[in-house]
Amino acid sequence: MATGAYEMPVAFPGWTLPGVMGVGAIQTLLRSQNVLLGRRFVLAGSHPLLILVADMLLAAGAEIQEVAIARSRPRFREILDGLLAVPGNIPIFKETASSLYKLTKARVSIRFGRIMVEARGNEEGLTHVTLSDCDRDWIPSGAHRVFETDILGTGFGLLPSTELCRQIGCATQWDSRNGGWIVKHDGFQRTTVRNVYVAGEPAGIRGAASARTEGELAG
Repeated sequence: MATGAYEMPVAFPGWTLPGVMGVGAIQTLLRSQNVLLGRRFVLAGSHPLLILVADMLLAAGAEIQEVAIARSRPRFREILDGLLAVPGNIPIFKETASSLYKLTKARVSIRFGRIMVEARGNEEGLTHVTLSDCDRDWIPSGAHRVFETDILGTGFGLLPSTELCRQIGCATQWDSRNGGWIVKHDGFQRTTVRNVYVAGEPAGIRGAASARTEGELAG
């Protein structure tokens, strides 16, 4: 069972307007269908995918009005912990560093401690997005800024898609570091149901490289 994941939806005023969507969907449409959904984009959330998608949109000719990251700037200890993850993940770090360099060179605004608070529009779709400074608990706490924009991409991470596994009786367990409720499995990817194995995001949100390795291990 390798059923993937889906984007974590976050509710806020105006979140159901046409033009408000997950950054994963924006990435998929651009990468697989070569569809650029609008001209002006605001990206907001907490996931590193925001940076990668902003880079893709910039290369496609879009205007990135701002990349708003809800979390505060990483502390020194967090940076050190991140460096410990570099071995074995060099391609991911290189891709992210490259995207940051290109966005910085293009003078794209990347702001930490800022979150979306409202999306406004009409029957045709999104017209304005309001962002606000926020504290470490992501509670709006500062000045608001309004952007006139076509698309708001939100990115707050992924949730494992475990529905099919649960329907056939596989046990789940809570693992907050790996995406929440994941399918319980052993070191060989075996679930609690005989002859059923799991690989990829249902076993934990750890990226494509880990998913391939888990699939080979299960096989």
